[in-house]
Amino acid sequence: MKVLIKSIDNDWLGLDNSPFREPSGGQPCDYGTLISDDFEAVVYDVKGNKVKVKVTKGVPKVNTEVIATIDMERRQKLTRMHTAEHIFFKSLQTVVPSVKLDKISLDVEESSVFVFSENLTWEELIQAETKVREIINQDLNIIEHIVAKSKVNQAFPQLRIKLERVKEDKVRVIEVKAFDYSACSGTHCLSTKEVKGFLVTKFNSSGKGKYEIKFKVDVIDDLYNFASILRKSSSILEVEYEKFESTLKNLKINLEKYKTIARNAKPEYVTETINNVQFKHGLAETETKSLMKFMQELLTPDSVVCFINKTDKNNIILLSIGNNVNLNAKDTLDKVYKEFNGKGGGKDKFAQGSIFTDDFEKVFGYIKDMIK
Repeated sequence: MKVLIKSIDNDWLGLDNSPFREPSGGQPCDYGTLISDDFEAVVYDVKGNKVKVKVTKGVPKVNTEVIATIDMERRQKLTRMHTAEHIFFKSLQTVVPSVKLDKISLDVEESSVFVFSENLTWEELIQAETKVREIINQDLNIIEHIVAKSKVNQAFPQLRIKLERVKEDKVRVIEVKAFDYSACSGTHCLSTKEVKGFLVTKFNSSGKGKYEIKFKVDVIDDLYNFASILRKSSSILEVEYEKFESTLKNLKINLEKYKTIARNAKPEYVTETINNVQFKHGLAETETKSLMKFMQELLTPDSVVCFINKTDKNNIILLSIGNNVNLNAKDTLDKVYKEFNGKGGGKDKFAQGSIFTDDFEKVFGYIKDMIK
């Protein structure tokens, strides 16, 4: 399309009749190019007839004619995303009637729908996803209606619209034939089959009663990827893929049981008497909070209790000093950190930190020498 450059303001060029769509309704703006014999630029933002560009050749000049070309591959991907979002939210409403739409964020690879719901589950999302596939396969027409703002609710009683946000006298209504009606300024497919597949990829809570649901369209590669993960995971667990979900649930239940057992287990320790001071020390692989409670049970006025807790990330050393023992816990561990490479903090009678060594007996021996 031929257009004239009418104004120049740094990176912004004013065009006489821009074909580029500006961002609205959660759909990003068009990208594209402006090209003439001695000038080329990439368009990456749009405001009305003004476009923000990155110049790749020459210098723009006012009243210069250029060829404006929209990146149609990108627009078509966003178009499929936007149509899919309409179908998905309506499908989700059929499963969870109380769900409310907050906003959408469309992108070429993966998009998001933000909703309000008391408690959203994967089971509900999968039901909605199944409904989306049904609507896509029915190849329903996508119909555009232009209706007076004053009559739009009467014309479309089921319309999804935030009327207070509509500034124009006319409202553009996008109908997925006899299935969904939504006020929208975005681009859309001509029929539902153009969406080419739909997949909810993930969802997470973004606050109480708030959820972000991510989805993709044109998903054949993603489906093969998920199938590959399922097959390899089933092989690792040595179960048929039909039993994978139930097996995984049982594993999670057992894991929680083992965590409880581990939390309640008392780590082994050694007691040595050094100058009338009982030095109780040992290794543990448990929650630090549980270990601290156990150390308090072991501590007496004339004792020193030290444990090294081995975790996935690092080795945590904890030191408790009895009231009758003339030893400062923080100062003692500061010397340990200097000798064995570590860091931490604490107070007179209790300190803890990380040590970056596996020679635990040397660490305990070093503390014994300080007790002596």
